[in-house]
Amino acid sequence: MRAKIILLIVLSLGLLISASCRHNPVGPLQDETPTPGASASPSVTPTASPSVIPSLTVTATFTSTPTITPSPMASATGTATLTTTFTITITPSSTPTFTSTPTSTGTSTETPTPTNSPTVTVTAVPTLRAWNFSNSEFYGIAVDASLNVFILDAEGADLLKVSPTNSVAQVNLTGTGTNASLSAPYGVALDSSGNIYIGDSGDNLVKKFNSAGVWQASWDGSDSGTAFSAPYGLAVDGSGNIFVADRVNHRIVELNSSGASVTVIGGPGTGDGQFSYPDGVAVDSNGNIYVADTNNNRIQKFNSSYVFQTKWGNNGGDGSYGTGNGAFNGPMNLALDSTNNVYVADTGNYRVEKFDSSGNFLETWRSEFLTIATGITLDADNDIYVADNNYGFFEFGPQ
Repeated sequence: MRAKIILLIVLSLGLLISASCRHNPVGPLQDETPTPGASASPSVTPTASPSVIPSLTVTATFTSTPTITPSPMASATGTATLTTTFTITITPSSTPTFTSTPTSTGTSTETPTPTNSPTVTVTAVPTLRAWNFSNSEFYGIAVDASLNVFILDAEGADLLKVSPTNSVAQVNLTGTGTNASLSAPYGVALDSSGNIYIGDSGDNLVKKFNSAGVWQASWDGSDSGTAFSAPYGLAVDGSGNIFVADRVNHRIVELNSSGASVTVIGGPGTGDGQFSYPDGVAVDSNGNIYVADTNNNRIQKFNSSYVFQTKWGNNGGDGSYGTGNGAFNGPMNLALDSTNNVYVADTGNYRVEKFDSSGNFLETWRSEFLTIATGITLDADNDIYVADNNYGFFEFGPQ
């Protein structure tokens, strides 16, 4: 599902130099139902001059009520309202040409003729799906190629699966002993074959299941020199290597596809390349590694050779928390889109922030109903899925 508005504005001036124009109200967003009595009425303010094409500013606000689908296993409560606001300022890139028509008095009338008609495309970002489960604590989230959403309930020690048609079921994990059960799971990731990897902090294990939920292997990381202590966020690269945010050991551990330790990044501290309770990890298409350095309130980036590259956060990532653009308050997780932009679940600030791959701030957004963002992932179409500790998850269109 995609919610997009294409707003085509063609500017032209007539014989009058000073003019005013009025646009008809914009219709409801695709896949949204306007709140009764609400309307979207953009205000349009042109300016004119004989030598320049006017600039045009359009502001529109839409209010809609996304569907919150209850789980058949739990009661759902609450309502949600989505408001989407955007402002566009259009300035044509070319200078108008003029034609002159002589009159009997020897003066002329100039008619500006624009040499271009600017086109602006605006994409609104509505909530596509909202799931509300009660009496649970949600953290890790992943989505497969068929758009099934996997979300971890840490309190219930369950893995839930929500289909594209919004049916929900508990994944039946099978195996022997503790390998078949979960104890305080916080991280989940999928590989290209649909295998499921879970960071089970209660058992201090990373567990692998096939797509049917059958246990395949468990790893404790002890061959890295130290066994895992509360493994949280996970990421799997294109070669099947698994990256583990080993939270209490303040490090990132890379495992190969067979579960053997490859390397260790970090250690406790506040310096570059050091971590304080890292909760999340992601790997881009070039092998760069991004870490949600949670208690240091920053993101750190390493290249494919595990060498520190950069960091960002409040005051350039000095470890302090903040609320401004590009700052964090306990960021728990992060994910990448198809062009390696970085999306951060800024947990303590109740929002998601977007950066380019070098850490330059791009934008931030929060939902009126998004509370504690604990997990985040994207699908192949760059739809964004955010795990909310209190409610379940929300799906947003490309941002």
